[in-house]
Amino acid sequence: MKKRVLIGLLVFAVVYFIVYFINDNWTIDHGIPVIQIDLEDVSLEEIHMGERKEKYSNNRFRLYTPRKVLDRSVTIRGRGHYSWTLGKRPYQIIFDKRTSLLNLPASKKYNLLANAPDSSLLKNDFTFCVANALNLSYSIPGEYVDLYINGKYLGNYYITPKVDIDSSYVDLQDDHAILMELDNSYYEEETYFVTSYFHDHITIKDTESDEYGMEYQVFQDKYNEMEKAILDGDYLKLKELVDIDSFAKYYLIGEFAQNPDSIQTSVYFYMDGVDDQIHIGPVWDFDIAYGLKPAYKDITMMPIINNTFIDDHHTSLLFYELLKMNEFKQLVKDTWIGEVQTIYAIEIEKLDPKIKTLMDSGNLNNKMWNKMSFTKEAFSFKSWLQNRYEYFNQFIRNNF
Repeated sequence: MKKRVLIGLLVFAVVYFIVYFINDNWTIDHGIPVIQIDLEDVSLEEIHMGERKEKYSNNRFRLYTPRKVLDRSVTIRGRGHYSWTLGKRPYQIIFDKRTSLLNLPASKKYNLLANAPDSSLLKNDFTFCVANALNLSYSIPGEYVDLYINGKYLGNYYITPKVDIDSSYVDLQDDHAILMELDNSYYEEETYFVTSYFHDHITIKDTESDEYGMEYQVFQDKYNEMEKAILDGDYLKLKELVDIDSFAKYYLIGEFAQNPDSIQTSVYFYMDGVDDQIHIGPVWDFDIAYGLKPAYKDITMMPIINNTFIDDHHTSLLFYELLKMNEFKQLVKDTWIGEVQTIYAIEIEKLDPKIKTLMDSGNLNNKMWNKMSFTKEAFSFKSWLQNRYEYFNQFIRNNF
């Protein structure tokens, strides 16, 4: 009897090893979950050569964690705009029904972010962690994975739910809920309106109704009223129209990160029905922030309040004009001192164990994609954050 039990345990151990650590063409365990996608009737090269939004269905998806394997059918397509032109591409995967992956809320659609411009691989995740800690509504969660497609290792990826109206993510309830995006870079391919005063392009991302109905017009009217209230210096009117606390937190996150996208594209707004205020968020797209561009490496730069971003795309004047209101500046200062500064200090200290966890995957990723050492870049990012934090703290206290 004991012999049979021992044989059974041995067989189980062998099978466990094969299933979890030796699968097709990959054999390396980097200490983080692994996603493997086997394509059906299409090659990865054909996906890259085709239209970004072209969907390819009936592919096999497997998620490997130390305790289980999740095996599903999945549809895959490209995602992103500029990021789709880079060597390491981002993807979107779509399940037939809501599926729970890792510690993320169940969703049908997920993004596999490549973080291609960011050799530290940490910038999006750090920002999302700050936003979540600040309880900025519907802040995005994410998890790191190693990605293999057709047995080929593609590197370290960051998986997140897609920014959509969804009961497990952007959980808007009203039949006339709407999700919008300020997008001055890529707006041509989507339905949009141009705002009356700042001439920004606001695109429709998602609605609860099947067609763009009254919520679209109501949002447009409220947004234009918001811009007028800002220019008129009417803070009481502004507070009627928008969730002003979310704007203060969003500004602090974008300014701290020196993020060009925070005032040019990927700026989300939502309204949960026609009687709701305009809320800003979730935060998105920080892989070119935190001093990545040479023009913004100086930790003393405050490009949003000074309107000093240098870019080919149109920079929104929204926060530049908003920060001329003394009441909003005071709110920003109070929000920083009362809550935000502590969150940043905590999240910066959390980087060491995260870097350690990502060390093997990150270094192999960067070697594969001809990037600087992950270890060096990750700790350099932490050092930049520490220096930025010290300066930013004093700047807000002394200038707001």
